[in-house]
Amino acid sequence: MSEAASRGSETVRAWLLWILPWAAFGVALGGDFLWDDDRNVTANATLRSLAGLIRIWTDPWANQQYYPLTHTSFWLEYQLYGLWAAGYHAVNLVLQGAVAWQMWRLLRRLALPGAWVAALLFAVHPVHAESVE
Repeated sequence: MSEAASRGSETVRAWLLWILPWAAFGVALGGDFLWDDDRNVTANATLRSLAGLIRIWTDPWANQQYYPLTHTSFWLEYQLYGLWAAGYHAVNLVLQGAVAWQMWRLLRRLALPGAWVAALLFAVHPVHAESVE
C-alpha cells in the first residue's frame, strides 16, 4: 500500500470513529433530560450565573457530587443551550467521538494490535449509551 493510500485509510478510520457514535446514539438527539438531569441540569442553580460557576469549583457541596469539570461543562452548555436537551446530547456525541479517536491514537502509539477495532468498540458499545443520552 502506498503512503498516500495508507494516509487515506487512516483518515477514513479516524472519521468513522467520529461518525459511528452518531449512528449508534444519534437517536438521543430527540430525547429529553432523564435520570439525574434534574439535579445536574434542569434544576441546578449553579448553572445560572457566574457566581454559580465559582461555587462549582470552590464549594464541594454545591452539587450532588464534586465534579467541577463536568459541572463546568454543564454550565457552558446551559449558557449556550439553556434547557434544550439536544444541545447537551450533541456535545456528548462529539466528546464520545473525540475520546474514541484519542483512544485509537494512544493504542496505536503503544503498538497494540487491533487498536482501531478496540477504539471502534469503545465508540459504539452500548455501555456508553448513558454517557451520550
